[in-house]
Amino acid sequence: MTRDEAYRKAEEKIEKARQSGAKKLDLSGMRLTELPGSLGRLTQLQSLNLSGNQLTALPEWLGRLTQLQSLDLSGNRLTALPEWLGQLTQLQSLVLSENRLTALPEPLGRLTQLQSLDLSGNRLTALPEWLGQLTQLQSLSLSSNQLTALPESLGQLKELRELRVRHDRLAGLPPGIGQLTRLTLLWLGHNLLTTLPAEIKELGKLEQLDLDHNRLTTVPPQVWQLTQLRLLDLEAIELTVLPSEIGQLTELEALRLEENELTALPAEIGQLDRIISLSVQGNPLPAEILRLAEADKLIEYLRGP
Repeated sequence: MTRDEAYRKAEEKIEKARQSGAKKLDLSGMRLTELPGSLGRLTQLQSLNLSGNQLTALPEWLGRLTQLQSLDLSGNRLTALPEWLGQLTQLQSLVLSENRLTALPEPLGRLTQLQSLDLSGNRLTALPEWLGQLTQLQSLSLSSNQLTALPESLGQLKELRELRVRHDRLAGLPPGIGQLTRLTLLWLGHNLLTTLPAEIKELGKLEQLDLDHNRLTTVPPQVWQLTQLRLLDLEAIELTVLPSEIGQLTELEALRLEENELTALPAEIGQLDRIISLSVQGNPLPAEILRLAEADKLIEYLRGP
């Protein structure tokens, strides 16, 4: 589809939405480099999908769509966000992944109805403290940026259920993360973590903890207090010993231990009645253990007769 054809097709969709009074409009994947001005007249829209285009900037008139509850701008070429985006105070979902953003404007802190915010795949090196104003957030995705730290205000997001910060450069976590007591998912893989704050033990509802490809060498003891865990990913963290405390995670269903330096497995793994997936490849374990793992017989072996 040529540029002119895409633009014309978008205008047709906009006109159809205007005539029908549609509250949802999908202009994704059209390779648009600019948006038709007629879009600014669809003030009834509640959902707008502009993903997969080639937008480098957003027109100011887009700020008239104040009824929007969902806005998807992923997969474009945005290097900055306009301050008027903070006028869309009804937004509950904002997807900005796979752009070229290096900073976030302060007016975004007015989007206090946001429940889901996806900033993954950008070029962010730091996050503003006003992020803590988005107190209704339930899902926050920050993966594949260049973040070295998370703001202390993160602890104010008391409704947060899912936090994804994979493939960044985190060297540590703020103690305030212990205040996110509703978290069920915490993905921290592919960072530079050497330890976890003691406050992590307060995340009593956590079901998924992903720590793979960090520099931990040992599992922080507070992890064994997260007794609701169903998935624990410890792949490639330079682990030499898995302690017997693993037996405390009685709800565990999946345990990933690949590419570490383990020479033995604790018998307590056999006490984990719910476990259905155990990955140990890439460790200097006894050959028989590795053969059992390849044959999917390892869990049965560890549970014994």
